[in-house]
Amino acid sequence: LMQALKECLKRLPQASRDLLYHRYADQENAQQLSKQLRISPVAVRLKLMRIRNAMKTCVEGKIV
Repeated sequence: LMQALKECLKRLPQASRDLLYHRYADQENAQQLSKQLRISPVAVRLKLMRIRNAMKTCVEGKIV
């Protein structure tokens, strides 16, 4: 599972990886990220949802 996660992370665009890193490793919330990215908190949440869905699909494809 960890190998699949690593491989799927590598496939993401750098901006998506950076967003995930700041959200989960740095524990920044949507409000904080929205200020950095100069987009609304709703847009940040939507981006994160799409990235998580892409990761889920990728990981599921690798472990089946």
